[in-house]
Amino acid sequence: MLWTHYSERVTDIGTLRETFAIGSLSESHNVEYGKAQGDFKVEKDSYVFADDWDMPDGAKLPLWMLGFLY
Repeated sequence: MLWTHYSERVTDIGTLRETFAIGSLSESHNVEYGKAQGDFKVEKDSYVFADDWDMPDGAKLPLWMLGFLY
């Protein structure tokens, strides 16, 4: 990944995923960390954003879809 070339220390990949999700969603939505029912609670619904997932399946969404919010 590109970030590894610019980072002097190893960053937890999970933290990078969550930072990307929060950054993508928080501009237009109310986002909370919702570990009880999913990774994130967006407005009133809970979602899991997975980087190893290709197609949406209920509340489990591929992380790449957040790129369309820009």
